[in-house]
Amino acid sequence: MVTANAQPGQERTVTWLGRNAGTSALTASWQDAVYLSNDPILDGSDVLLTTVSHEQPLNGQAAYLGTATVTLPGFREGAYFVLVKVDRRLQL
Repeated sequence: MVTANAQPGQERTVTWLGRNAGTSALTASWQDAVYLSNDPILDGSDVLLTTVSHEQPLNGQAAYLGTATVTLPGFREGAYFVLVKVDRRLQL
């Protein structure tokens, strides 16, 4: 959730934990996406803040720590969520 004192134009660091749930190593690249949403469900109304590319292999059952610095866009006062979609293009 975006903190109450967040303002448009401010930078925030977003961190998430991703995991290869399969048993085989991932050798292809993939991309995660960070969104700003007014609810906890990712849909077409959410604002894409940034994408993060991953080029390194990821062993089966292994986890990785993703991080991105995003600039908050203009938004109305209220509660917002930062959502991360791992492998946003379903490349893996």
